Amino acid sequence: MDTNEVWGNTGELTNLINNQVGRLYPRAFKNNDVSYIVKEIRPDLVEIEFSLFDGESDASAEDCREIVLARFTPLYVTFELIRNGSFKWDWHVDFSTMPSWKAISAPSDLMVTSSLANTEHTSENGIFTVIFDECIAGICKSKNSSALVLGEGGMYVNNTVESGNFMFTLFMISGSLGSEYIFQNTTDVTSSRVQSNRIFDNFAVDSSAEYEVENGSNFTETYAYSTRGLRIKSDNEKLITKKLKNLKLGTGNYQMEIQILSTKSVTREAGLIIAGDPNFNNTYYVCCLELDASQPNGGNKSKVKLLKFKQNQNSQGSYGTNGYGKYGYGADGSEVVAASKTIEAVSGGIYNIDCDYNNEERSFKIYFYSVFDNKPKTPTLTYVGDETFEYGNVGLFVRSSSVGIGNVDVVFWEMEVIDSMIYEKAGYPFTVLTGTSHGGKNGNQVIKIFEGVIGEDIDVGRYNLIVQTISTSEASKLEFSFVNLTDDTTLAIDTSAKSETIGGDAVLTTYNHVIELKESDIGDNAVITIDKTITGYYPLNLITYAALIPISNIEGSEIITPTNLSFASFNEQNYYRNLEPKEFGSNLLNRKYKAYR
Repeated sequence: MDTNEVWGNTGELTNLINNQVGRLYPRAFKNNDVSYIVKEIRPDLVEIEFSLFDGESDASAEDCREIVLARFTPLYVTFELIRNGSFKWDWHVDFSTMPSWKAISAPSDLMVTSSLANTEHTSENGIFTVIFDECIAGICKSKNSSALVLGEGGMYVNNTVESGNFMFTLFMISGSLGSEYIFQNTTDVTSSRVQSNRIFDNFAVDSSAEYEVENGSNFTETYAYSTRGLRIKSDNEKLITKKLKNLKLGTGNYQMEIQILSTKSVTREAGLIIAGDPNFNNTYYVCCLELDASQPNGGNKSKVKLLKFKQNQNSQGSYGTNGYGKYGYGADGSEVVAASKTIEAVSGGIYNIDCDYNNEERSFKIYFYSVFDNKPKTPTLTYVGDETFEYGNVGLFVRSSSVGIGNVDVVFWEMEVIDSMIYEKAGYPFTVLTGTSHGGKNGNQVIKIFEGVIGEDIDVGRYNLIVQTISTSEASKLEFSFVNLTDDTTLAIDTSAKSETIGGDAVLTTYNHVIELKESDIGDNAVITIDKTITGYYPLNLITYAALIPISNIEGSEIITPTNLSFASFNEQNYYRNLEPKEFGSNLLNRKYKAYR
């Protein structure tokens, strides 16, 4: 802490081995000069009182005041906040400059990694766990907390304007054997026959159960049209859309290999859906090829287009040519042409629509080319600045300007998304266990979360084992194993089984077990895996992260930190009230807080 600086430039945090792990300062009063009084100094306790006045307008703290009593002990640090006024962002725990931080976890369903945008999350017990390469940091607030977890690394202790006093505690668990297993994106672990950050379908097998039909009911589908490919035909529909179930994708490279077979004198379109809203129909971007009605066989009036659909949106006007109002969608302004370029394309030609979508920069780079040509170096179409959608479903789009025999006749040869993440509050890299039509390989597909020797590769003690999955089908199941190979026994203490069946989840779902590595197990080989033996078709199964969070370094113990982490009082008229045990990441704490008389 530099007393010659304002708060926003000070507050270095280090762990017990003096490695810096971040900074701590009062964000709502970041431009205040550091002002403090040392209240008490003892070998086991230091008390310092800070005074903060007239804070930041963006935190609603202009005319507010806060008195902070910081208590430093050998095991933890507590901050007691006496607040005058209603404001947010009291304290900012900042580790954005620390390359070793991996994730922030909060009960019961949040895990935010360093590659994501900011995420607001309410912790019902006020507790957040910060995972670094070499340690675990803890933030424990004395009441439920709607915190803002920063994707760049850090968090605001409270993200909503509120009044009233509270306390929070910081402590840290440093340097344990096997700390590299505390948190792992499954894209970084050892695997066999497993894809990473790739969604693929060549339609060689009927995968219709993995898609939701959004528009159209009277059409035919032919899978494996020519060993692969999906042919969609209709004489009675003019709009057919299908979205891949459950998976919400964001920034990435989206590709669709298409062929328009119709030679009718109508406008024909085919392409792919990006960032489809899972809660509303007809709400997404579409990258597509258009063949002009005046050229039944195609020609030089064809177009590559980026469309934007937003159901029930008021009229926006036209972006470029052929904007809202075409095909009957203009009545409520639900379709606009965001960008368009005239190109040459023919009916029966097989083309790639290749789109680099960046939802952080709000940009599209669309490449259009024949499957017999190389991808051009320069995009066919670019578009920047749209902030309507961020992430969502990927899917198939087919349309003609009118209903008629042979008007809709398109082959989708394959669809692929790479270098993307799965989103739900936060975004996660992922690995995929799946069948051959989705790009998987026959045989045993395995993700190894841990494989090593107890006592040599990982400390004895208890760990909370957590994995997260999502799938496009309820029928899609995986085997989650946790085995002492030497003794052929389970590592888990909450089940007698050595494995369980997981997966088939329509939303991101976590599975966890408490495992115990005993003193008597030292030298034994252990393995924790997720696997599936694949023969042919199998739906998409995504696994995002795996965590082995230590909850004890002593066999048979439930905790790794003091059982009585309490928020100390400096006012003799205050009293304590014990609350029920609360979960700190996976550590059980007897949380206390003070009430004022």
